[in-house]
Amino acid sequence: MIVSRQVLGQGATWDVALLPRAPHGEEICIAVDVLRASSMVVTALALGAQEVVAVPSLVQARKVARLSRYLLCGERGGLPPPGFHLGNSPSQLRAEAIRGRGLVLTTSNGTPLLARLRNARHVLIASLLNREAVAKAALALGGPVHIICAGEERGKRLALEDVIGAGAVVEAALRLRPALALGEGARLALMVFLAAQGDLEAALASTTHGSHLVSLGLGQDVRFCARLDVWQVVPRLHPESHSLVLHP
Repeated sequence: MIVSRQVLGQGATWDVALLPRAPHGEEICIAVDVLRASSMVVTALALGAQEVVAVPSLVQARKVARLSRYLLCGERGGLPPPGFHLGNSPSQLRAEAIRGRGLVLTTSNGTPLLARLRNARHVLIASLLNREAVAKAALALGGPVHIICAGEERGKRLALEDVIGAGAVVEAALRLRPALALGEGARLALMVFLAAQGDLEAALASTTHGSHLVSLGLGQDVRFCARLDVWQVVPRLHPESHSLVLHP
């Protein structure tokens, strides 16, 4: 694939924000938190969860779960907080445990990103597991697309695994529409993905957060999240009252 020629494409531009930001105008936003919130949401909905309610704080998560009787899921520092039914581990989800159930999810970086994006016209959630399905959905919506990386430390520091994930979505979109116009961030993310795609598991494991998960004994999550195009589900964000509800 020749990256440089893609900037000659016509029409709405696709770009990548390497750190979180608020939505601009009428753009379509694609949220990416590869390790692990995006992968968790995609897997939960693919396995039959009714919906996922994303909230940024532990206090709000416990309140929503208590009122709704939904399963309480998430992490702080990579591990489940006290009293949670599930962590933020997509590899440990089982269809028989979550099918038809609602989940409340709070994470260190992914759910705060979704809170930032709640006023966007469209918000899709992408991981490596569903990147082609998300690319197809975003192209069908039409208009400018911004893929926004969750980052680390609530968006203060770049997360390389999210850049890889964003580049994976861009690569899928280019295969579907070769003349797509790319911004500089999208071109950079694409190059990072192309460099990593030969061994995505090793690439994710070598990142700061990937190596942290391995040190916690969660290497199976890194392996799980490194797979391409496992699911066709495209989670979409629907702001409702004071929470953020994700449906396929």
